[in-house]
Amino acid sequence: MLNLLPILAAITLSVTPSVCQEPCTLTATLQVEKAKDNEKVVITLEAEDSEYFRSSDLDYTLSTPRTVQIRYISVPAGNYLLKAVLYKHNARSWIGGMAVRSVRIVGDGIQD
Repeated sequence: MLNLLPILAAITLSVTPSVCQEPCTLTATLQVEKAKDNEKVVITLEAEDSEYFRSSDLDYTLSTPRTVQIRYISVPAGNYLLKAVLYKHNARSWIGGMAVRSVRIVGDGIQD
């Protein structure tokens, strides 16, 4: 499984389970370091081998909880990338961090 470290420590991402059988409910846990220049987090779940795609934009301010969970229900079989990108107001560096996790959901049409 591909588990890339966050580009910057400002954002971390985990997903459970990382391997399951379809239909599967995934829980993504996102942690964002509080900062006054945080603007939003875009989190996507995208299949590598089909057209399945989900995206959420979360506004992030100092009052936003540091930890947020997102559930994806009845996700079909496939190999997926879950990606979270933190955007900032800072003019020098618009992207404040990124984290990526992989997920494999096994079904009848997937070879082991």
